[in-house]
Amino acid sequence: MQGKDKKLFTSSLEITQGYACDALIINKMLSFYIQYIVPFFVLIPLFIGFRNYRIPVPAFRIIFWFVLFSAIVNGIVIALSHQGVHTSFIFHIYTVFEFLFLSLFYLQVFGKDTRKIIIPLIALFSLWCIYNYLFLQNGDKVNTYTRPIEAIIVMLYGMLFINRQNNVERDASWGSDGLNWINTGILIYYASNLFVFVFFNFLVNSERYMFEIAMSLHDTLMIAEYVLFAIGFYKCKSEKAVSLPSE
Repeated sequence: MQGKDKKLFTSSLEITQGYACDALIINKMLSFYIQYIVPFFVLIPLFIGFRNYRIPVPAFRIIFWFVLFSAIVNGIVIALSHQGVHTSFIFHIYTVFEFLFLSLFYLQVFGKDTRKIIIPLIALFSLWCIYNYLFLQNGDKVNTYTRPIEAIIVMLYGMLFINRQNNVERDASWGSDGLNWINTGILIYYASNLFVFVFFNFLVNSERYMFEIAMSLHDTLMIAEYVLFAIGFYKCKSEKAVSLPSE
């Protein structure tokens, strides 16, 4: 190899090594952000929700228990991941309870007139999750056949909530109603993460930096949801009714 070519090769090698080093640092930073920083934010709605838990508003209590359940499951996933345990099966279980909590929340908000729709939806979706786990996507894969469906149904709940709110005359402002903040958090998280829910298994098998970036965006939206939940808990007042009038 001639001197000029050797210098060019050495320079190219150094640049490649530099890019690889930078990518490794970024991956470590994103991993630290996902595993440690994001879970910390769940403490904000839990603290405010616990402080206001005595307020007799069932819808807020359902979301409080949902956030607490999510925090516990997330902690279990992180602990098992550090032990090298495959945790995909947990998402199959979590999705059933996640849909249950959110459906009960909107059932409480909408009133008993929607019971004939929401209760069968809970039963059918739970059966679909069980079938998916047993026959389609076992514990080695994340439940990309059920989570997107859940997200779409929850988005429909949220849009129906907005429609009903718009048809009700209220003296108070939009921001004074804690339910509006909670519904906004739910809509932002599930609508924005629909792509991740559909293609999660593909992202897992893609380049590591692509997966880390996707999960960082997912978790940032989760932080936004937690913050909006916290505002909703803070805004909730005992004198406010939570059920919207029936149409």
